[in-house]
Amino acid sequence: MAGLSPILVLAIASILIGAAAQPVADAYNGFIRVSDGRFVDATCQEYLFSGWDLLETATNKKSYKGKQVLPDCREPAPGVSCSLMFFIIGDDNPTRITLMTSPGVFNEKAFQGLDYILSEASKAGIRLILVPLNLWKTNNGVPQFEKWCGTDKLNTIGGERLQAPYDWFVMPQCRQVYKDYLASIVNRRNSINGLLYKDDPTIFAYNLINEPRCVNCGPDAINTWIADIAQFLKSVDPNHLITVGEEGFFDSRDPQRSSNPAGWADKSGQDFSPNHASPSIDFASLHMWPDNWGRTDIQFGRDWIKAHITAAQALGKPLVVEEYGKNTRESDITSVRDPWFRMVHDMVDESLATGGPLRGVLFWEWDAAAIGDRSGKASTVRDYDTTIKNEIVPFSQRITETAAQLHKTGTTSVPGCTPMPFKIPQPTVVAASGSSDDSSPAPGGGRRLLAAH
Repeated sequence: MAGLSPILVLAIASILIGAAAQPVADAYNGFIRVSDGRFVDATCQEYLFSGWDLLETATNKKSYKGKQVLPDCREPAPGVSCSLMFFIIGDDNPTRITLMTSPGVFNEKAFQGLDYILSEASKAGIRLILVPLNLWKTNNGVPQFEKWCGTDKLNTIGGERLQAPYDWFVMPQCRQVYKDYLASIVNRRNSINGLLYKDDPTIFAYNLINEPRCVNCGPDAINTWIADIAQFLKSVDPNHLITVGEEGFFDSRDPQRSSNPAGWADKSGQDFSPNHASPSIDFASLHMWPDNWGRTDIQFGRDWIKAHITAAQALGKPLVVEEYGKNTRESDITSVRDPWFRMVHDMVDESLATGGPLRGVLFWEWDAAAIGDRSGKASTVRDYDTTIKNEIVPFSQRITETAAQLHKTGTTSVPGCTPMPFKIPQPTVVAASGSSDDSSPAPGGGRRLLAAH
C-alpha cells in the first residue's frame, strides 16, 4: 500500500490466522512449498491460512515493538490463532532506523530486531514473509536504491519519477546492488539462535518488492527485473517461496485489463500473468485498495479477485490476496467495511471447497495497540470492531475447522506431492556482532558472495 503510516519504522507485520492442517505446534515440518497448486509442508500436509497486516513495528527488541507484538499476535481475539508474517519496509523519516545504511553496510540494531522476531516466532509456531524493498518509501526503498545507483536524476517519464524508475529497473549495475542486498539478508546469521536466514523454516516466503510501478514504461522493464531478481534469489536461497508483491494490474494488451480499476492501471508497468510466470515465482499475489483506486463498488472487488483467480488457474500457481482493506468511519464499520470482508472470505471459502487457486488472504490492517488515527475514515481494525466478531473470527474458525477435518479424514496429504526429508533446526547461542547501534559491513556474505554466482 502506498500510504503507509508514518509510525512504521522498519517493518510491517502480517498475521496468518488458522494455519496448518496439523496443529501449530507441529508446524515446523520443514519449509513451506507448493505442490499441485497448494501450499504444503515437507510431509505433504496442506498448509491453510488466513491473515492480516499488523500496524506495529519491530525494530527494537527491548521495546513493545519487539517484545509485546508476538504475544498480542498469538491470540489477538477469542477464537483466533495465528502465525506471523513480517515485512521489512523502510520509512520516509530519515531519523528512523533503516536496515541498510549504504550498499553493503547494515545497521546491526535493525538486524538484531529482526533476529529477535524470527527467534520468538519460531518458538510460537509463527511463520513470516520478508519484504526487503518498497517502491513507496525512501529508507530502504526504491528512491534510496536509485540514489545509490545514480539513476535518481535521470530522465523521468511524464514528469513522474517515483512511479517511473525505468533506468533503475533495467540497468544491470542497479540490479546488482539489490542482489547484493538480498544475498546479505539470506546469509544473515541470527544473533540469537545461530540460524542462517536461508536455513530458517520460520520464513514462509519473500516478496521481491512492495507494489512495483513503472508508469508508461511498458511491461518489459518490471517483468525482466522480476525474472532476473527472482532467479537470483532462488539461487542463493532455494528453501523459501518467492512471490512478487504487486497490486496485480493487467497490461493494456491483456484481455483481463477490463478488470483493472481504471485506464491508468493499464499503463502501470505491471503485467500480472507474465510477472508471475517465471519458474522462480512460486505463487501469485495481489492487493486490493478500493478507496485508493476510486472503485468502492463491491462488485469491482468481486470481479478483481475473479480475474486473478482465472489468471492464477492458467498459471497453475496458488493465489494469495496479500493486502486488502476498506476505509470507513467508525460509525459505518458494520455497514460499509464488513460487507467487503465478507465478500473476500466467501470467495476464499468457495475456492478452497472447489480446489481453486485462491488459498489465503491477509487484510489491512490490525491495530493491536490502538495507535492508528481513526479521527476520519480509516482501514484500521481493532478488537472491538464488528469486523473482528462478525467476519474475522468466523472465517478464522472455518479455516481451522477445514484443516482439522482434513486431518481427521486423513486427506491432508496433497495427491502427487513427494515428501522431502527435513530436520528441525537446532538453534545455537551466538554472540551479537557489534553494539546495537553499529552499522557494519554485510554479515555472512554480501558482496563477497558474487564470486560464487
